Amino acid sequence: SGWRRGSKADAALLNGMIFIRAIPSYWLALMILIIFGYYLNLFPLGGYVDTSALATGIDPFDVANHAVLPILTLFLFSVTGSYYLMRNSMFMTAGEDYIVTARAKGLGELTILRKHAIKNAMLPMVTMITLECAGMITGSIFVETIFSWPGLGMLTYKAIVFRDLPLLQGILLIDTLLIIAANIAADLMYPLIDPRVQVGEDV
Repeated sequence: SGWRRGSKADAALLNGMIFIRAIPSYWLALMILIIFGYYLNLFPLGGYVDTSALATGIDPFDVANHAVLPILTLFLFSVTGSYYLMRNSMFMTAGEDYIVTARAKGLGELTILRKHAIKNAMLPMVTMITLECAGMITGSIFVETIFSWPGLGMLTYKAIVFRDLPLLQGILLIDTLLIIAANIAADLMYPLIDPRVQVGEDV
């Protein structure tokens, strides 16, 4: 989209992402739950296991099946921010001198995109993706409450409702540690994408 800015595909993706971003997370969760869980009956409506698990034990595939809709909701809600950042980063990269030089040498657009543009445009995305992953792990209060998923989001909701301040402090501490770990992971991944970047140096 950022590589072919102004094209029909770019306009379609941009408008689609703007539409998704404008939808509140709780409304998006409700629509996904109603469509895929109730009308199409493709996935369970809530919880993390079937009631039969009380007798037969927890099945990992059953847990994964229950997790599809909450993960889909969190992914759709968070992918828009990553899209905006990647689109802008790719657009800025497309105007760099080394891209113009590569075109002047006669390299094909696909070669320039794969070997030169994507790696450099991905640098800002590393931090964004790691933070998004940390956010998905810590969960969303609305999404986990709607899907009755027993995660940190649901635990946060219960701590607020019952005014359990020590529990709420512990959850916030876990969230903080996960965000710090995500930033450290991003710093360690930078040299793998761009060898010119060394750990401890500014990007």
